[in-house]
Amino acid sequence: MKLSQFIYAIILLSFINIPKASFAQICSNGFPMESNGNSFNSNHDQDGNYIVYENNDAGTRRIFLYNLATQISIQVSEEGTFPKNPKISGDYIVWEESFDFEFDEIYLYQISTNGPAKNISHTPNNDDDPQIDGNTIVWESFNGSSTDIYVYKIQEDEVLNLTNDVLQDVDPQISGNYILWRRMDDLVLYQLDQAPVPTNFVVVNPGLALFSGYFRFDGSSIVWAFQDNINFTSDIYLYSIIDGGAPINLTNSISDEFKPVVNGDFVIWEKHDGGVSLEGYQISVGSTFLINDIGIDQFEANIDNNFAVFTVSTNCSESEVYLINLITRQYENISKCSEKDDYFPTISENIISWECSDLLGGPNNIKYFLLDEQSANCRNATNISNNLPNADNQPQSDGSYIVWSGNDVNDSEIFLYNLTDGTIANISNNASNFDRNPVISGDYVVWEHNNDAFDDEILLYRISTNGPIINISNRVGNEDDPKISGNFVVWEGFDGTDTDIYLYNISTGIVTDVTNDTESQNDPDVDGHYVVWTLQTLGGRDVFLFDANQAAIPANFLNISLGNSLSVTSLHIDSVYVYWEGSDAINFDSDIFLYRINEGGSSLIVSDNTDSDSRVSYNSNRLVWEEGYNSGDNEIAILDLANLNKILVTNDEIDNELPKLVGDLLFWQESNCDNSNLVVMRLTDLQRQDIINCSTDEIGAYLINGQNLIFEGNTTGNPSDIFLLTLQDILPPEQAIPSMGTWAIILLGLFTFIFGTAYIKQHKRLFVSS
Repeated sequence: MKLSQFIYAIILLSFINIPKASFAQICSNGFPMESNGNSFNSNHDQDGNYIVYENNDAGTRRIFLYNLATQISIQVSEEGTFPKNPKISGDYIVWEESFDFEFDEIYLYQISTNGPAKNISHTPNNDDDPQIDGNTIVWESFNGSSTDIYVYKIQEDEVLNLTNDVLQDVDPQISGNYILWRRMDDLVLYQLDQAPVPTNFVVVNPGLALFSGYFRFDGSSIVWAFQDNINFTSDIYLYSIIDGGAPINLTNSISDEFKPVVNGDFVIWEKHDGGVSLEGYQISVGSTFLINDIGIDQFEANIDNNFAVFTVSTNCSESEVYLINLITRQYENISKCSEKDDYFPTISENIISWECSDLLGGPNNIKYFLLDEQSANCRNATNISNNLPNADNQPQSDGSYIVWSGNDVNDSEIFLYNLTDGTIANISNNASNFDRNPVISGDYVVWEHNNDAFDDEILLYRISTNGPIINISNRVGNEDDPKISGNFVVWEGFDGTDTDIYLYNISTGIVTDVTNDTESQNDPDVDGHYVVWTLQTLGGRDVFLFDANQAAIPANFLNISLGNSLSVTSLHIDSVYVYWEGSDAINFDSDIFLYRINEGGSSLIVSDNTDSDSRVSYNSNRLVWEEGYNSGDNEIAILDLANLNKILVTNDEIDNELPKLVGDLLFWQESNCDNSNLVVMRLTDLQRQDIINCSTDEIGAYLINGQNLIFEGNTTGNPSDIFLLTLQDILPPEQAIPSMGTWAIILLGLFTFIFGTAYIKQHKRLFVSS
């Protein structure tokens, strides 16, 4: 390379436009093991760092092993066979497999040696339902007349026919040193380190016949369902392998209890009583508890240590996977899958996996979720209104206070909460009038006050002086939609023929009809001394700007949209920016429009696409909004107003809604049909955290005031309340990520070193001879 070429390469590198980092979120909080293709995956099991599953593709069934560390799947069964029911424990996988539709055999595969799989049963019978734990495998084998239990020791390479009789011994399970199986309606327990003679078989449920054949055990406890002859309902029984003795009846109700599971200190079962709910029992405490009633039905529970997973049937004809911390009884939706069914969850140590199928007819997949210290460890917000059975809504905050509209026995009132001392005051406090839509700015609160059906007024309250309440509109006709900023209050008022924009100066106490004409103006907003509103014109609905420090004459009204938007909704003004949602004249979809007050001119379309964009907000020189996609869900988009660079924060299959920016923190809601979850992301290092809240099922309107999250929330079947949640420590410590300029310098230095070294080596002799 010539020196001139080297210098040119450096100069060219300095002009390279390195794109800014994009944000991404895995769909459904679950990682799909196959992101594309038409395969149907099912019947999965997991242990340690591996998930094993059936793969069905074009009529061919295979067994695959997925490594969570490498995120790679490998096929472990042979082609042309029909393997099924894979199980995994440590370094080994077992499954049942048939060649040419002949008898099933049991196959064993060692992960560390990459196989090959070997037949360990070698019987002329049907060998089915293999189970594995550590060094031992069990299965059932049908010889044409009876079914026996077989045991295989991996290290010894020995097969033992455990039950060699004419009875039907089926459904073997293994845990540690014990094997459990069903013999007709009895549960038979066998200890592996004893001789295999019938006297060592223990029937753990004498006189308590199995109902529906379902039972589970974990090496120390056994659970099953038994139908009594009095109520003819099934109850749950628990037997302690360690203590022995008589089984304990955990339930005794007129409802049916089915499908118990047990692990460690906890038992969970399904309660069928018009619907399906989950109940639990803590063995060490001896008490029963109800798992939170979520969705329509809850079922398919599995436990590992102090966590459980289960399936929830939702109100929108799909199912979701939930995780619950059995100590704190806090839970979260970990699948959050849009237009997909999530079911059959399993949990082992820190890994949860489940099946996810497309409701629209696409393939299903196995997904997994990594359990960490935050999972099912949600935060309990403080209910600051606590006004059951009445609803509280429309929270607003500024500085040290929160206001909202809340229903008492007779009507709706305006309440003021002091963040400093935690006191609540009813500041409207009347007997039969409806007060609503409060807005707060500094020391003042304004709201709509309904005298009768045709005469709403705008009231003003000063916090520091504890009132008095002043009627600042005080005229005949409806006054609505008040906004306040600093010294000015604006609203729209109907004068009998049209709607005008009114301005109240707090310092002077003077009300001005700003738009005193025969046309209707709506949607006012104010920031500082600037006021905006909308007006229907021939070209559509336009936005007008007015400086409240000037005389209120029509010549001072500035049309800042100039027909760019055919419609206007959600009009806002903040700092030197005016922004709104409006339908453009090209694609006729909803776009985001922006106007810079200090630059003048006309408005700019900042989200020009073919999708519907809405719910725009502003903070820290950025716009954020919902970007609607034709796939049926919304994503979150951010526009940096310094360079008009737009990035898409989310790209998944769930609804992302109500974005808000506060400094460097971006908040939004992830919503499905049954609940909503708040998410926060720090934009400097892209750290994301779910703000899982255990106080409510549904989070509605929310806002952030300093370090406090304030939201309207409710639990199923209850009216909404106002909640307060401190945001301290919700994100891990900030991680420094080099800026794009830093990366450019690093790359430039790297290229300089590489090309400079090559240049010196190439011309070494020239330098020496000189």
